[in-house]
Order: sequence, then C-alpha cells, then structure tokens
Amino acid sequence: MSPEATEDLETALRLVAELEPSVLNIGHGRDPESVARAETLGRAWSDRGGVVGRIVSWPATAASWLRPASRLAGDADAWLIADRPDGWRDIAPRLAATDSWDAARTVLWLTALQPTRADRCSVEVTDADPRRTS
Repeated sequence: MSPEATEDLETALRLVAELEPSVLNIGHGRDPESVARAETLGRAWSDRGGVVGRIVSWPATAASWLRPASRLAGDADAWLIADRPDGWRDIAPRLAATDSWDAARTVLWLTALQPTRADRCSVEVTDADPRRTS
C-alpha cells in the first residue's frame, strides 16, 4: 500500500472511530479499487476490535439502487462508503430515502478523494467533488 493510501486508510479509520459505532456496515462499488478499499478497511476495523456488519456492493448502473441501499442501511449505527464519486451520487438518494441511514454517521472514502464524513458534503450529491461543503 502506498504512503498516500495508508494515510487515507488511517484517516477513514479515525473518522469511523470518532462515531463510536456498535456495528459498521460497509458499502462499495464493484470496481477493483472500491472493492479493495472496502475489504482493507473492514479487515483493519475488525483487527482494531470493531464489529463489521454487512458488506454490500452495488453495480455501476442499475434501474434502481433500492435493494443495496436498503441492505446497507439496516442493522448498523455507522456506515463506510468506498466508491467512485459517480457511484456515490447514484446510491446516495436511495440511502437518504431509508428510515435508518444517517449521513452524520457515514464516512465516505471516494476514489481520488480523502476520506470525509457524508454530512460534511454538499447537499447536491451530484457535485463533481462531494467533499465541498454547503
């Protein structure tokens, strides 16, 4: 793992730890980089004594992201998203429509961007840089 990737992993782990979750669900796109980041973070979180609940993936294109969003949102009190910005843009509205997901308890680790909290992102999830604040 490159020094930058290690730094991003540590940042993501710190952001998750700040949430003090009982159960962390991890969602990711199916591209190789997103899968690798989700798996790496899940192992690292478990190695630190954290509980990983569901690990849910979704395709780059779909008629609806309702099923993966519903699975990801349930039975957790914190979430980590590893995906490309366009993948996050597609699934975020479905997560927001669930009763159990909370942006304030979600860490985004998007390709080419440093990890950040979802509630610190722009309200418009279609923005090119989801790290922008409102």
